[in-house]
Amino acid sequence: MKITLKEIAEKAGVSISLVSKVLNNKDVSVSAEKRETIIRVAKELKSNKVKHTELIYTTKSSGIIALIQPSLKCDFLIKLTEQIELQASQFGYSVLVLNTHEDITKERDFLYLCDKSFIKGIIANVSDNNANIDLLKHLASKGIPLVFIDRYIPEQELSFVSTDNFNGSYILTKELISRGNKNILFIFHGKSLFTTAQLDRFAGYQKKMIEHGLESQKEYIHSDRPINTQPIYGDVSFLQDIDAILLATSWDFLFLLSILEEINFSPSKKLDIGMFDHFSLPYPGKSELQLINRYFSNILIMEQDYTAIATHAVDALMNQVIHKSKKIEQKFLRATLYVF
Repeated sequence: MKITLKEIAEKAGVSISLVSKVLNNKDVSVSAEKRETIIRVAKELKSNKVKHTELIYTTKSSGIIALIQPSLKCDFLIKLTEQIELQASQFGYSVLVLNTHEDITKERDFLYLCDKSFIKGIIANVSDNNANIDLLKHLASKGIPLVFIDRYIPEQELSFVSTDNFNGSYILTKELISRGNKNILFIFHGKSLFTTAQLDRFAGYQKKMIEHGLESQKEYIHSDRPINTQPIYGDVSFLQDIDAILLATSWDFLFLLSILEEINFSPSKKLDIGMFDHFSLPYPGKSELQLINRYFSNILIMEQDYTAIATHAVDALMNQVIHKSKKIEQKFLRATLYVF
């Protein structure tokens, strides 16, 4: 890429004509200082242009894939991200991590970025099943390698790797019922209501409740809103009859504790609670541990295998990127139940 006389003239603060004459060693009335300035600016601009060109070439020719995540606040997504980076590095690829903060508009901007940039492929954990389906299908139709993780797009011929959330929630509910619980409240994470992860988990819970002739009950936690605006904050009398809670995600566990404390929840007996993944970020403090002991008897964790998800997802993407595979790969992986 060439440096223009105009660029040099603007940088040196002189006319284009003077730059041309100095660089072509033509006779011109100019001070030695100004001549040196023009020559120095020309060399600097040329050097910077070469570096910029090399950077563009290196970036375009290097192996970089995009990882779109809805958040990096919880331990599961952090570990999943780290494992994807490690797995991708085995193939010689780097990972550009894009955090949407569960914002579908930001997610759309990132998808446009991937469409117009040097990205070799995309691993996407979407914030909504339907919001950006048009753009996702457009990227797939262009042949851009694309694999979904954790949350997938239902009823589409697109590759994904996900926990079997339906079966995991079914098993969690079965375990809660086996402990004598009949009034089990399912709590959705309010910011990602329309994702397969939550919808599959609710469906698994609902099926098991129906099998036992029990009534399904649901509530919502919006972790980005003040406690006094939570749906659960209003009429809390129904909570007195609840035996157990099934949280769609452990993201909301510590916030749930704050809500129960704020509304002066006084259960007649300690509750059992089930959820997906450990709540190790942020770590419970002393006061939070006291609340856990006050409200809950048993904690059941359905732990997702982030290493397996990452490995299968990167393998599926590399089959598209390196081997140009057109095969649609869709995997559901089993989670493991732990009781604390």
